[in-house]
Amino acid sequence: MDQRLARLSAGLERPIGDHGAIGEGRSVALLASDGTLDWWCPGRFDAPSAFAAILDAEAGGHFRLGPTVEASSLMRYVSDTNVLETVHTTERGRVRVCDFMPFPEDAGVEDAVLVRRVEGLEGAVEMGFSFRPRFAYGAVTPRLARTPAGLLARGAGEIMLLQAPEACLAGEARLVVGEGERFDVVLRHRPFVAAAPFDEPLAMGPAALEARAVARWRAWSAKTRYEGPEAPMVRRSALALKLLQYAPTGAIVAAPTTSLPEALGGARNWDYRFAWLRDAALCARALHDVGHPEEGRAFASWVERTLGREPGDLRIMYSVSGQTDLAERELAHLRGHRGSAPVRVGNGAAEQRQLDVYGELVDALAGMGAVGPRAWPIVRGLAERVAQTWREPDSGIWEMRAQPRHFVLSKAMAWAALTRAAALAREKGYAGDADAWLSEAEAIRADVDERGVHPEVGFVQAYGFVAPDASNLLLPLVGFVDARDPRMLRTTDCVIETLATDGLVYRYRNDDGLPGGEATFAYCAFWLVEVLALQGRVAEARRLLESLLVRASPLGLYAEEIDEKSGEHLGNFPQGFPHAGLISAALALKRAEAGELKPARPLGA
Repeated sequence: MDQRLARLSAGLERPIGDHGAIGEGRSVALLASDGTLDWWCPGRFDAPSAFAAILDAEAGGHFRLGPTVEASSLMRYVSDTNVLETVHTTERGRVRVCDFMPFPEDAGVEDAVLVRRVEGLEGAVEMGFSFRPRFAYGAVTPRLARTPAGLLARGAGEIMLLQAPEACLAGEARLVVGEGERFDVVLRHRPFVAAAPFDEPLAMGPAALEARAVARWRAWSAKTRYEGPEAPMVRRSALALKLLQYAPTGAIVAAPTTSLPEALGGARNWDYRFAWLRDAALCARALHDVGHPEEGRAFASWVERTLGREPGDLRIMYSVSGQTDLAERELAHLRGHRGSAPVRVGNGAAEQRQLDVYGELVDALAGMGAVGPRAWPIVRGLAERVAQTWREPDSGIWEMRAQPRHFVLSKAMAWAALTRAAALAREKGYAGDADAWLSEAEAIRADVDERGVHPEVGFVQAYGFVAPDASNLLLPLVGFVDARDPRMLRTTDCVIETLATDGLVYRYRNDDGLPGGEATFAYCAFWLVEVLALQGRVAEARRLLESLLVRASPLGLYAEEIDEKSGEHLGNFPQGFPHAGLISAALALKRAEAGELKPARPLGA
């Protein structure tokens, strides 16, 4: 066993931010800079993993293709694509590894396909090859069999084909790659449905598939509309968000991973491979706002199919195919990322009531111009449900696993749902009681004015809880309050004074019903940029945005959270929220620097 593989087996997993993400509209794989495929759920975001070394280096399964000796490894994206390129430099030479997933229409098969291409650039480099799939989240070690097509791995109702040089078909190998030498590795995965699988070849070879993947990603990225100093990061964020959209349905997952911890050694480890209506709506809106309306339309179409015409029983999240059975369970056989147990699949928060979801969803659909006659019954039903239930407590945007509370943000988002619906009814002549909705909206505002404000905090987290909450930075962004209102100025300053540290922002600091702590929440800091810009504090907003940009991972990606001391990325990765936040913050700051001080999403926009 080579030195690097020995370190892997010892449980020394790579930091979360040391990974790149590749995908093809159905799943995302994470690869570390040392050449290890650490995470992949082939075929669908919420499918069982075939490689999960990021959650357990020994039991999770991995596929390593990297130098056997110490190397300087530089991983980067091929410009304006989600194709990864890693150049390993050793004392004896340099080698390039290109990792990507071909698009199904190019591969010509329904299989999930992952390609790894190796090219010697200089001298000679010995590459270690270790193929250890573990199906069913590491619970099943598949049977391996040599066949004329390659190495077959079968088990747990799944089958994977490894096509690689002959020396690699034992699953473990060392290969010396000299200058100008090349070889390709192709993984194909599908549910086990045929006695003689993988008979049909791919429509084109690895070199052509790489060229097609690069061309497709660049053509998509070229549509991104943003000019300014942060344009490269805006384009990268758009590409990251595109990775999270499930192409067959248009759903957008919060993140493609599960159980990456919010604090190392902690238990706040959740499965994010589902479509939260809130997260997906904000991500779709961000893509729409930088030149990708087709992604917004695909999301809106998924919403129509998922919610139907009776949206009263709204769930906060669904599977990418619109299913609601997301029962949470723990996988005791996995030790968790760097010992952070438990590992969970499914998410119990799916059963929660979160009132803010209504506002974020209606606001996004309205802002994208996605409320036509077919979608209107859904929006009308959402508004009617909000009008009936806004006085009830809920679990809030942060999904607190404590007694429901009257969260201020939830009330404000209920207001947003009602006002947007009323504006649509009046502007488009849709059937609906706009007057009644606006009456309820004014009642919400009066209720928050009376019960949701404290002279020292500004807007509080929840009625009876005199504590700041960074989510209240959203209030001016949806037009609930003017950004320069004295109460909002106090709220902003209180967030900076009590929740911010070195340009990073915690969600809140009071008890939430869960053990342990968490790191700063990346999205909150981008909200702060927007609010500062709206308040005319443009120089502050510029400094904050620039400090956040340099906190991205080496590949320009963000996890859910960032540790304030180490700067390490924590939580599921890459997370849609901060990338949507970066796009919105960049757009807001650009408007402010141009002298256009107005809400990022004005009423009715």
